Amino acid sequence: MNYLGEIRVFAGDFAPPGWAACDGKILPIQNNERLFSLIGTTYGGDYERHLALPDLRGRCALHRTKENELGTTGTVAFSLWKDVRGGLFGGRAPGYMALNFIIALDGEYPLGGFGGEPFLGEGKLFAFDFVPDGWARCDGQLLEIKENQALFALLGTTYGGDGQTTFALPDLRGSIATHQETLSSVGEYTEITGNQTSKSQSIDFLVLNSCIALTGIFPEPW
Repeated sequence: MNYLGEIRVFAGDFAPPGWAACDGKILPIQNNERLFSLIGTTYGGDYERHLALPDLRGRCALHRTKENELGTTGTVAFSLWKDVRGGLFGGRAPGYMALNFIIALDGEYPLGGFGGEPFLGEGKLFAFDFVPDGWARCDGQLLEIKENQALFALLGTTYGGDGQTTFALPDLRGSIATHQETLSSVGEYTEITGNQTSKSQSIDFLVLNSCIALTGIFPEPW
């Protein structure tokens, strides 16, 4: 099952049926009215005939904040990041686009198998700025363990909480998700220049778990 306007990471070099690459493509509104009702001209278009898809070519996804609203883009002049152990690492990092990271509060417990429901604890990216029922933004909010026992069994206090009455969701506000060895590690990219602010800012990262499906419906090219 997938939502209209949802964004997923895919290891193939084509868009499966019903999906399109996030390459900034211009689409006619008359053929995509439902999608237009969700994203409008956030990523481009003219409100009359055309809308644009998000353009993530050469960019990573950044969880939106008040400073980086949905659709905001920026580039990295130089990157220097520090991990939780204090080590400094230099190099170049990609640009970014602010999108909406959400996490499933309901769904199948991830013990294997492929089904139509999302996995509990699954993360998704959305091109629109609201949260469907059964999901929550990755804003680091505390949840009651007694009301979310299955999700707590998966996350524990990896992202915060006291482990007695509360636990926390991942906090990706203003951060990019990266795949590393230590889950929930945090760090910072510095000297990041946004194209709408014309000044340097720092962007944090949070280590999550990127997964690829080894079973499922075969996606025919579209």
